[in-house]
Amino acid sequence: MPPGGSGDRRLDLLVEYFSGLVIGGRGDLARGRHLYSLRALDALWDPDGVLRLPYRPSRNPGAFLAMTFDLVGDACYGYSLLLDGGGGASELLATRVSAHVRARLQAPWSRLVAELDRLGLPHLGAMLAGFVPAMLRRSPASGLPAELTRLRSWMTPAQTEAFDPEAHMAGLSFATVLRLLGWEGGSSVRSGREQHPTGGDLRALLRRKLDRPWAAALRLTRHPTWLDVLAGMPVPAEDLAAQRGEHDFAVAYSLATDAPAPGRRWDAPEPFVAEAGREEFVFLTGRGAEEEAVRRTTRLERWGASLVFPEAYALVDASLVDTPELRLLHAGGGWRAAIAEAEDALAALRSEFIQRVAAELVKAVDPGPTDRGTPGEEAVA
Repeated sequence: MPPGGSGDRRLDLLVEYFSGLVIGGRGDLARGRHLYSLRALDALWDPDGVLRLPYRPSRNPGAFLAMTFDLVGDACYGYSLLLDGGGGASELLATRVSAHVRARLQAPWSRLVAELDRLGLPHLGAMLAGFVPAMLRRSPASGLPAELTRLRSWMTPAQTEAFDPEAHMAGLSFATVLRLLGWEGGSSVRSGREQHPTGGDLRALLRRKLDRPWAAALRLTRHPTWLDVLAGMPVPAEDLAAQRGEHDFAVAYSLATDAPAPGRRWDAPEPFVAEAGREEFVFLTGRGAEEEAVRRTTRLERWGASLVFPEAYALVDASLVDTPELRLLHAGGGWRAAIAEAEDALAALRSEFIQRVAAELVKAVDPGPTDRGTPGEEAVA
């Protein structure tokens, strides 16, 4: 394709689209929820894990890859932090983000697999390493077979003999993979839809599969201690403790779990938030229109876990109020140090609890139409 041709224009549009998702656009504050969905899939695709999800995004692979590319780039390279640290999306910072996005789009698609490993999502990366070639070969939407036919039509017999389609496929840029899978960026932003509709569909699928078994396992925990409470939270306690800042448990818990319906916003009671510290809690969790800048700064930490686990988090919320010995989680408590000190005990309890979830998952009976694909599952699968 000569310079200035349709290939260059298509790449420019992709750069504009992905850069715009980071710099500003509708659905900006859902980015953390999308990232949480990817982390949940990584855990469920762990071959040594107890919980399994035999799901692959084969019905709209381009949209899933685009969401993964966008969120992994932001989390791995700190696009949001760069922009927020510079006081907003200045022209210089926006140009730096766009240049980096362009380089990633032009790199071989396997770079995304390496980025997932770097981000601590190796099972998602391993899935994509096999999934992308499979979709390019077999997806009805794939343009690769036609492209290979076209390439061979230009070759001499010797070139045809030496041509390695597997090596060709491995060297395709990420932008080319999106094109060959029939995905066009920009339509969702221009139409006013959320950034990644496939993310919402994916959370609906996870909610159908996991929320009730998780809640059932929580109900089996009798007379829980503070470690039992932490071990039964859908978001692992160590992930809460790893959040930026030295805030109280209430702030980390709210950032990780608050979400619009069917999720919930945690009404943190005393003594998790002292009355004198209520205003600071409201500010740090970005509640209210005046805290828009705070919500943007913490957008990748807003995992919205109660969207996936509404029933389970209703039970966890109740246990936070009803369980004795929770002083370390109260305002001013040394909850991060306590979690670090109890690492081995917490891991053992977590393992036992996940086994109970797995048992409840086996017992769960989905109706036939759901197993074949509900409307939400069809949109993401």
